[in-house]
Amino acid sequence: DDEPKKEKNEAEAVSYLRLAADQGLATAQNVLGVCLRDGLGVTKDRVEAARHFRLAADQGVAQAQVNLAVALLEGDGVDKDATESVRYQRLAADQGLAAAQFGLGVCLVSGTGVAKNEAEAARHFRLAADQGHAGAQFWLARCLLHGTGLAKDDTEAVRYLHLAADQGFAEAQNSLGVRLLQGTGVAKDVAEGERYLRLAAAQGVAGAKQNLATLMPAAPFPFALTLLQLAGLALLVFGGLGLWDKSRSWSSYSLWLMLGGFFLEGLHTALTRDRPSRKNA
Repeated sequence: DDEPKKEKNEAEAVSYLRLAADQGLATAQNVLGVCLRDGLGVTKDRVEAARHFRLAADQGVAQAQVNLAVALLEGDGVDKDATESVRYQRLAADQGLAAAQFGLGVCLVSGTGVAKNEAEAARHFRLAADQGHAGAQFWLARCLLHGTGLAKDDTEAVRYLHLAADQGFAEAQNSLGVRLLQGTGVAKDVAEGERYLRLAAAQGVAGAKQNLATLMPAAPFPFALTLLQLAGLALLVFGGLGLWDKSRSWSSYSLWLMLGGFFLEGLHTALTRDRPSRKNA
C-alpha cells in the first residue's frame, strides 16, 4: 500500500521541481536532473537529465558540475567528452567538493581528458581524503605506498588505508589486511590482518580471497605420511612374497595392514587427483 503512495508523492515533487527549474532555479535544475537520470517520480530520460545538469552547472552548482562531468565521461545522455568532463570537475573541485577532487585526481593520475600529472593528482586525492572521501583515501594510500606524485611513506599510507577500510571500502580492507600480515608500515598483526581480508572477501574482492587462502595451514605431516605409505608398500611386497614372519604378534600384523592401507589410500589419491569432480562436470 505504501509503494503507490510513495510513487504519487515522487511524481508530485517532480512537478514542483519542474516549475522551479523552468524559472531558472539552479538547485531545482540539478535535483530534477537526478530524478530524470534515476527515474524517480518520472520516466527515465538521460538526455533531458544531462541538459538540466548543464543548466545548473553553468550557474555554478558544484554537485551539478560533478553530475554533468560523470555524464560527459561516460557518454550518458550526452556525447562523450573527457576534456569537457575534466573542465567541470575542476570547477567543482575548486569549490571544495570532495567527489570532484577525487574524480579530478583519477583523471590526472591516468591522463584521462588532461595531461598526466601525478603530483597534482596526489594533491587532489589528499584534499578529498581529508574531507573523509573513502575512495580518495584509498588512492592517496596507493600513491604513498608507491611514491606516485609524492614521497613514499608506508606509515602514512596505512593510516589512510585504515580510514578507508573502516568506512567499508573493500579494496582498502584487502590492502590493509596484507600490510598487517607483512608488518609493512604498521606493527604485524596476523589476526587483525585476517579480519580485514575477510571483510574484503565478503564484498567479493578476489585478491582478498586469494590472500586468505595463503593463510590456510598445510596438510599435517605430509612427509611422514609419505614415509608411512612407502613402508606400507614394502610390507605389502614382503607379505606377498611370503617373507612376512607369520610368528609375529597380531599387533604387528595389524600394523602391516594399516600401513598397507596408507599406501593404497595415497595411491588412490594420486590417481584421482586431477579428475574433475561431479559438481563441475
